[in-house]
Amino acid sequence: AYKPHLRFGDVVLAAWRGSLDNWYEEHLSIGKHSHASAIAAHMGPERFRQVLSFAILRDPLDRMVSYYRWIRSYEHPGEIEQGLRVHETFDAFVEAGCERLAPQADLVCDPGTGMPMVSVLAPYPHIAEAWRVICQRLGIEAALPVANASLRVRAEVTDRAREIVARHYARDAQLYRQETARWAARHGT
Repeated sequence: AYKPHLRFGDVVLAAWRGSLDNWYEEHLSIGKHSHASAIAAHMGPERFRQVLSFAILRDPLDRMVSYYRWIRSYEHPGEIEQGLRVHETFDAFVEAGCERLAPQADLVCDPGTGMPMVSVLAPYPHIAEAWRVICQRLGIEAALPVANASLRVRAEVTDRAREIVARHYARDAQLYRQETARWAARHGT
């Protein structure tokens, strides 16, 4: 959605094939799923605080189900994805999936303080409202397309799977609840 509005000097870590963000991945080891702290280390913490940065938080169980559906949706060239694809049910997948999918709190929070580092942190159910906030800050008008949607692969969530995700992503669940409450208080939703 932002690509047509790019300005000179903008850095978008979006995994567009054959684009500048691939250079960042290859030469600086930062990309679409990098930790905010790693990006801030390259930019400098003060500069990072000055720029617009954002992340969308998912409910940990919804995120893991989405990851399973994405893995099962098609044949992936990556070794990790191929290894995860062998699990035919969500229950069989969940432990291995938890080992491979980084906790969101690790991605968006300062490792020292545990506080979010990104300037806009929105729960997934509020992605449309978050995009409006981002567009306002950027001074643009752009519709947010649906992209990267996985096929509707069946994922039966057992109590065992729920417990594994809850245990592995306890900090994520706490951050998600906290940010959902903050979002509701700030934006009246």
